[in-house]
Amino acid sequence: MLSELEAYRDTEFKIRAGSTDEQYVILERSTQAVSEVLSSLEPDDLDGVRLIEGYEVSVRWGLLHVVDHSDLHLGHMQITRQLWDGGKAKPSPFWHERLPRKKAAEQGLRS
Repeated sequence: MLSELEAYRDTEFKIRAGSTDEQYVILERSTQAVSEVLSSLEPDDLDGVRLIEGYEVSVRWGLLHVVDHSDLHLGHMQITRQLWDGGKAKPSPFWHERLPRKKAAEQGLRS
């Protein structure tokens, strides 16, 4: 569970991968670990308290913080890409344009 995972804050960014394929393997392993932890959570677990860097926080708060912090890094990547491209932004699809094309009625949803 979450409390059983150990974080090595001083070394967590020292992972080196020699190729893009190795980076994808590391990303896939990380994604799998996160998926296993999240799928093991029960609704009541979200209100549990964990000690994070000396602070007591709820699991719910921790998850929201991870999403928020990831969003910050995504913004950094987008700005870096725009600078790489000479300051020109490229069109990006809206979130709903990335979804598989299924009509709402087929999914039992109202449109």
